[in-house]
Amino acid sequence: MRLASILTAFILGFSPAAASAAEEGGLIAFSPGVMFWTVVTFIIVAVVLRMFAWGPILEQAALREKRIRDAIADAEKAQKESKRLQEEFEERLEKARAEAEAIIKEGRDDALKVKDKYEQEQRAEGEALKQRAINEIDLAKGKALEEIRLEAKTLAIEIASKVLAREVSGEDHERLVEEALEGYDRAVRDMEAEGR
Repeated sequence: MRLASILTAFILGFSPAAASAAEEGGLIAFSPGVMFWTVVTFIIVAVVLRMFAWGPILEQAALREKRIRDAIADAEKAQKESKRLQEEFEERLEKARAEAEAIIKEGRDDALKVKDKYEQEQRAEGEALKQRAINEIDLAKGKALEEIRLEAKTLAIEIASKVLAREVSGEDHERLVEEALEGYDRAVRDMEAEGR
């Protein structure tokens, strides 16, 4: 536009109409010659502008419009991509949370299983120790009773020998021992019954 104004002023300044108008007293006075040259100058400037200026100006405007449209399309595309990535991130985050919860639950379950197994093993081991102790007690008790029985038998024979002050015959001796043992067995059974 500035170029067109400069060209117009330049052509009008050197035209014969401008020279005659200047001689008559000013540029504002109406003159058909000035009007003719003004129209001719305008047409020449419009043609020159159309040939050299309007094409590149419109081309630049079209390029700028295309760049703006491309930039808007790229921005929309980037926005859609960003939204897609955010949704994907949220899905992955949710999946990671679910996996973490599953791992924690599995860990708790495993800990409970290990605890239950340990408790069962401890109970079984305790029961085995208890049973072994009971067996050892019963065995020791049986041995002690047998020793007491033998000692009682020996004492019974000695007492019977002293009481009778004579030698006891084999049959008498056996009978006396059996009676003493029966009395002793009764006493032991009574003691066991009271102990339980």
